[in-house]
Formats: sequence, structure tokens, C-alpha cells
Amino acid sequence: MNRAVGMARRGYGDLAIRYDLEQAGTPADAIESALDALEPERERLAALIGTAPTLRDLRRFASKGFDGATLEDLASALGFDEAA
Repeated sequence: MNRAVGMARRGYGDLAIRYDLEQAGTPADAIESALDALEPERERLAALIGTAPTLRDLRRFASKGFDGATLEDLASALGFDEAA
């Protein structure tokens, strides 16, 4: 649990946290509990990304394990133009 919280505070998404915990040998039910206890990924991402994300920002957060659908939803809500 502490490991998941620490990673979330350092700006990692659920996919990266899950992978890290799996690699550490954490049981599946403990991983689910740890992720459920975190602030929702979309809210964590919104706090990190600000109000004017760039393509570079989105790529950086994708590389930090944020779900692609979460990134797309937030970018769309913020008016990010995919063609830009």
C-alpha cells in the first residue's frame, strides 16, 4: 500500500503502479486494494497535467503508466486538439 501511494505521489498512473507491485510479488488482491485506496487516476492526472496540456505532456504521462483512455478523456475535456 505504501509503495502504491508513493508512486502515485511521484506522478505514476495505475498501469505503472500495478506493474511495479506485480514485479515485487504483491498478491493480486493486495494490488487491487492498493489501487482502490488511491485517488482515482483521472483526478490525479488532472492535478498533474494542468489546464493546457501539450502533446508532449500527454506522451510523458502515457510513459508514466496512465491509461490511454484516461489521457484521451481528459485531453478532450480540456479542449486539446489532436490535430495540433
